[in-house]
Amino acid sequence: MYASEQGILNEQMNVAIAGSANEILKEKLLIATMTGAKFSKDGDQWYYILGELPEADCVVGFGDTPQMALDAFYTAWVSK
Repeated sequence: MYASEQGILNEQMNVAIAGSANEILKEKLLIATMTGAKFSKDGDQWYYILGELPEADCVVGFGDTPQMALDAFYTAWVSK
């Protein structure tokens, strides 16, 4: 049994997308690590925080999962 040309192209696209997602995740983790952001859990929410609340220059990202908290932190960081 041989794979169709379309099936092979789909698999190549899936591999490329997964690789891109991994690079984005690495970038987000690098920013959180290099800035010294703290990672913890408060109640049922995970968070990354740089600085102290309620300081105006504090960068924080909360989420239901560690990934969601990292995404929120990254978004707050790049918009600052």
